[in-house]
Amino acid sequence: MGLSLLVAGCSFITDFNPGRGSGGAGGTGGTGGTGGTGGAGGTGGMGGRPVDAGVDGKTPDAHPPDAAIDARVECTSSSQCDDGIACTVDVCTLARVCQHESNTSASNSRCALPNPCTIDFCDPADPNAGPDGCVHAPVMCGQGQVCDPVVGCVFGECVRNSDCPTPTDCCKLPFCRPDHSCNETDLCTGGTNCVRLTMGCVCQ
Repeated sequence: MGLSLLVAGCSFITDFNPGRGSGGAGGTGGTGGTGGTGGAGGTGGMGGRPVDAGVDGKTPDAHPPDAAIDARVECTSSSQCDDGIACTVDVCTLARVCQHESNTSASNSRCALPNPCTIDFCDPADPNAGPDGCVHAPVMCGQGQVCDPVVGCVFGECVRNSDCPTPTDCCKLPFCRPDHSCNETDLCTGGTNCVRLTMGCVCQ
């Protein structure tokens, strides 16, 4: 009986936590992947300097472009600076670079017309400029005035016949008087008569 109690006691101690079995050893965790390296930063731009096939002293892009920087185009006389635009003043500066002056008294004088009804100036960048780089903007006269290409702004309503309204009578034509007022004149002259037809007037 004593032996039975001892065995029963050992069994009680062994089964103290019967729900826990002897599990196998856990697997070794995998190592983390190697992080990718950052991309190489781009280099700065060329600062707006033109590039072409070499440092050749010629105008930019004179050859197929590559990464080489053009040498500065230097001049020794103003004759080397002609930009092909008639009104600009092309000069070789003391720094030996070409300069193309526009909208100055010298360049504007190259656009001057003998017409007091236009403002003439040199501005090749203006969308209204001609092939010579000149702009001839119309003079804006005051209220009740028109611009006479001989004398400039004068009081009146017309400078040419086309400035006057078309007469309702087809036997008449618009006429601008020398005093710049509108009037009408006969369609037919030289002894011919004006005949009014359905399709208009004819001289016979």
